[in-house]
Amino acid sequence: MSDKLADELDRAIVVETEQVPEDVVRMHARCTYIDCRIGTQREIELVYPDESDPAMGKISVLTPVGSALIGLRVGQEIAWEFPDGSMRYLKVASVTQSAE
Repeated sequence: MSDKLADELDRAIVVETEQVPEDVVRMHARCTYIDCRIGTQREIELVYPDESDPAMGKISVLTPVGSALIGLRVGQEIAWEFPDGSMRYLKVASVTQSAE
């Protein structure tokens, strides 16, 4: 998992919040994504680890799903290997930015 996140950080470009398009998954954004492999849809809020509350849909950026989704735009998909070795194909369906 940490190798995957390190790879994501290596390709990241740091920009000011105002420069990030509204349809990009970023911290504290609400995101609806589709797990294309199993056909489920889920709405989450991407948060820092200390704010995580999966029962409330608050998913840490350090989880496999959080690491996979951050930086994606609406309509983009990513193939992501989960800790159990399974490949998941996640597609961003919608993004709503928080007022923070």
